[in-house]
Amino acid sequence: PPSFPHSTASEMLRSLLVLAACAGAHAFAPASTLLPTSTSARSISLRPARLSSPLLGLRAQMKQGDVPDLSKEEKEKSKALADAWIKMDKAKECKTALKGSSVFLLGLPGQDLKGVGKMLAKRLEIYRFLDLTEVIAPVAQEPDLGHSSKELIAKIGEGDYREYETAILSQVQGMLRCVIATDSGVVLDNVNWGKLREGIVVYLQTDVEKLAGAQDAYSREELDAELERAGGKLLEADITMSVDPAAKLDETAMRVCEGILELIEKNPPKRASWQVEHDRRVKLQEEEEAEDASRKSKGFAPKPKAPKLDINTVVE
Repeated sequence: PPSFPHSTASEMLRSLLVLAACAGAHAFAPASTLLPTSTSARSISLRPARLSSPLLGLRAQMKQGDVPDLSKEEKEKSKALADAWIKMDKAKECKTALKGSSVFLLGLPGQDLKGVGKMLAKRLEIYRFLDLTEVIAPVAQEPDLGHSSKELIAKIGEGDYREYETAILSQVQGMLRCVIATDSGVVLDNVNWGKLREGIVVYLQTDVEKLAGAQDAYSREELDAELERAGGKLLEADITMSVDPAAKLDETAMRVCEGILELIEKNPPKRASWQVEHDRRVKLQEEEEAEDASRKSKGFAPKPKAPKLDINTVVE
């Protein structure tokens, strides 16, 4: 490094120390000594300036009523999310209204009742799905034919098929929280029909011509014959709704939920009227007991009690 005279180096060092001392004193001086003394001076905020944020700008726009423009993709995502929440709430409401009752799905051969039933059970969460043909097949020693009632009936005969069906329905009718898909011929037996009425029966009515074109297992003539044979009885279901064979399974399942809610709203259970009165009287009795306990703690005599309500009493 270059050499400097001793006096010059000392003066440079002294100057640097003085500058550092002045800067430090200024940095740590009270705020009042840094502000202008004039009374007309504007106040100065010592807080750091708030950082601008896109979110704050969005909130300001929303407060002013100006909704920001969304892209087509963002609008589609928002709509899909809103639809999902609506479906979830509707399914939850349906599950509560059913109170454990099973749902039987009826339709013509070739309809995807299995797909609709699985989706409905999934929506209802605590429900499970049963396909009667899949249950009958292993019992009839034909486990490989559970996918088709037509093939199973051709193999074992319709008489045996209906006997197995009746026996299985006798066990299924007492089960709670089930969605059950059945063969359309189940309604021809009055005994089986009575067992179906233990739950809620839903007939998914469809256009025969569209159904014939949507699948290959059944011809138009076979579907017409089945509709003529069982169509009148199918229309006696608790709920009859027209569906498109090409509709999405989830859409059909949600329509079933809506139909169930509408049915229960128009036809409330007979138990509901007396249960409301029963609950009212029980609540009144509990309030009176709580008031007596409060009076007793304050040294007052309890009020004369009304006759005690029997919890098991059914109010007509």
